[in-house]
Amino acid sequence: MQNGSIFQARFQRLVPRIGRRAAIVAVAHAMLIAVYQVLQTGQPYSKDTAPPNQKHRLVRHHFRCLQKLGMKVVMEPTDGGGQP
Repeated sequence: MQNGSIFQARFQRLVPRIGRRAAIVAVAHAMLIAVYQVLQTGQPYSKDTAPPNQKHRLVRHHFRCLQKLGMKVVMEPTDGGGQP
């Protein structure tokens, strides 16, 4: 792994929680997803085209939970990127 890569950072975050071997498998899975996306789109890999991070997954998760509870939810981007 390249020093300072997003995959190395992911590995370092996962090791304390799930152990070294499981972290290696998780990072390898993330790399396979990235390679697949590169091959599918034909565009070079960049952090911008990387799979969504944890924050986006949580937003989608809570969005779906609210929908299951019968709430109508509309997602709109903020004008200042979320800054006041």
